[in-house]
Amino acid sequence: MATQNEPLKITISSASTTARVGQSVTISGTALLKNGVGAPDTQLGVMGLDQPGETLNGRVAVTDTHVHFSYTTSISSAGTYTVTFLDYNVSSQPIKIVVK
Repeated sequence: MATQNEPLKITISSASTTARVGQSVTISGTALLKNGVGAPDTQLGVMGLDQPGETLNGRVAVTDTHVHFSYTTSISSAGTYTVTFLDYNVSSQPIKIVVK
C-alpha cells in the first residue's frame, strides 16, 4: 500500500511507438503523490526493455521539480517491447514500442 510520500499515479504522456533498430526512443510522463501533489525527485524503474548488457539498475527515470520524467534509450534488437514505469506497487499504463 502506498504511503503519502509514494507516487499513486504514474502517467505516460508521450512516447514513440515505432522505431528502427538503434534509433533513440523517448518516453515522457508525470508522477503524482497520494494527496494529488507532484512527486519531484522520484526514481522510477523502467520495465520491459530487456536487452543484452542492460540491467534493471541501469534503467531508471527521475522526475524533475515539475514532476515530469523523460527516459531516452536506443533499442538494439527488433521486436515489440511493452514498457512500464514502476515505483513500489504502482506502475504506469503499459506502452508498446515496435522496433523494426
